Amino acid sequence: TVKTTKQYHNKKYHKQSSAGNTAAASTAAPPSKPPTTSSAYPFVSKRVFDPYKAKAITLAKGAQDQEDRSAVCTAFRISEDGLVKEEIADPPFFSIDVECIATGYGSCANGINDGCDNEGKNGADVPEGMYNERSHRYPGRVAMVDTDGNVLADIVIRPPQDGKGIASYLTPLTGLTEEICLGADAISLEEAVQTIKGLLPKEGVLVGQAIDHDVEWLGLTPGKDFARMVDISEIFRQRMPFNLNEASEVMKKIESGEIASPSSSGDVSSDEYLGFATRYRHFSLRHVCLNLLSEDIQSGVHNPISDASY
Repeated sequence: TVKTTKQYHNKKYHKQSSAGNTAAASTAAPPSKPPTTSSAYPFVSKRVFDPYKAKAITLAKGAQDQEDRSAVCTAFRISEDGLVKEEIADPPFFSIDVECIATGYGSCANGINDGCDNEGKNGADVPEGMYNERSHRYPGRVAMVDTDGNVLADIVIRPPQDGKGIASYLTPLTGLTEEICLGADAISLEEAVQTIKGLLPKEGVLVGQAIDHDVEWLGLTPGKDFARMVDISEIFRQRMPFNLNEASEVMKKIESGEIASPSSSGDVSSDEYLGFATRYRHFSLRHVCLNLLSEDIQSGVHNPISDASY
């Protein structure tokens, strides 16, 4: 999965080294120093602790702890007509990870685009939404592992028309190159998808980071090709106030009696109970592994086998 990293640069003062400027600088008054008592950190923080903001943050975290997570632990088999939902006891778990290459210079990864007028969208059993003309991504490699970490598949996907529509193989991220993707071991996306479907039982549960993207890129259908999916990013996430200032005002009004305290009879995990809107902060797979397992799995090129295993 391709992720984008933004780099932020700090502004620094620069001395001019020309002879003319040196003479002028020597007679200039020294710049005034900002009010500080420390030379190590010459800026004074204006942030003041707000107990109401702190309380809103704590309440949002507490509401997350009360959320119903039973769906994460339960698997269902859905009939083809979608009318019958049967619970599956002890379902088998699998994970897949897809590394994409670029067919354009944008970041859109909703669906796939082969860069060749999406010639594969009219193929047999291709679900609606798999191909998207606005997308700039196409699967380049897919890996699949079972619950014990056994590698069931590691497939390099050959782009259509010998890579005519490929803008970049994103080698620093994917490790893929033109030679690899057009090599003798590479197979078409259609063949790769059929291989994954053949390995994935109908009652199987797919687990992965933002797994819905991988499922979409391969054209898999929940309830048909597998039972359901579990998104790790929806489990390891942090609930927080949507607008911290507004949440702080709500806390002040509750304390002053301007508005009533939430009733304990309602859903204690809901925004209605809290009195303010909340949102989720999602973490990358690398962040989760670093903080929970103390392992850095994406310090360089992404490996779909490693990503799927974790």
